[in-house]
Amino acid sequence: ASVATNGQTTLKYCLMSEIDGRTTDEVIKTADFVVPTVKGLFGSLSFTKVDEKGNALSGAAFTLTGMATGSGKEMTITTEATDSTGAVNFGAIPAGEYTLTETTVPEGFVAMEPVSVKVSYGKTTVNGEAPANTIVNNPIATATPVPTPTETPEVTPAPAPTATVTPAPAKEDSASPAPSPAIESTPAPQTKVAQTGDESHPLIWGMLLVFSAVGFATVVVLKKRKMNDK
Repeated sequence: ASVATNGQTTLKYCLMSEIDGRTTDEVIKTADFVVPTVKGLFGSLSFTKVDEKGNALSGAAFTLTGMATGSGKEMTITTEATDSTGAVNFGAIPAGEYTLTETTVPEGFVAMEPVSVKVSYGKTTVNGEAPANTIVNNPIATATPVPTPTETPEVTPAPAPTATVTPAPAKEDSASPAPSPAIESTPAPQTKVAQTGDESHPLIWGMLLVFSAVGFATVVVLKKRKMNDK
């Protein structure tokens, strides 16, 4: 026979013995049974928080959120912020599927991307693989200053050289008459009267005497012609 129970149960039973075909006195006994419990298998997750160079980081805190498959309840498990060792430990994680999130990030670093955590039969996996010993935080990228472009001065083009046109010499007209030579009139020589104390060159005096003689001869010839005409 079976009896439904959900608590402590007491069972009464009787012990009898038979000797030479005769039944001895019955002895009534009791037995107490506690509620049976089923111990599940729990998982754990441990890692060290480090920077990109492998140095331990303090000040990082994490949270596991998800559904425990055994109880069907929502679970949230948090950790304290890491110390100088960067150690993070999750213990006694019930079977289920969870999301691991970095809820507190060390100053100057970028939070890690959330990862999936699964606990089944006491075995823990992260993104379907065995958990890593470390989780890396990368530093916040520093923006590289953009150099200010230097203005290039405008180049003024040099004016194009202007071609100088040299006019061709005019052709002389072969039919044009040659210019008549100009006849220069020779002025009559002037007689210079000698003055007292004149220190002129003797040649001048000689020329004056010649001109005087010529003039005198001309006068004589003219007088003779007049007399002959009469």
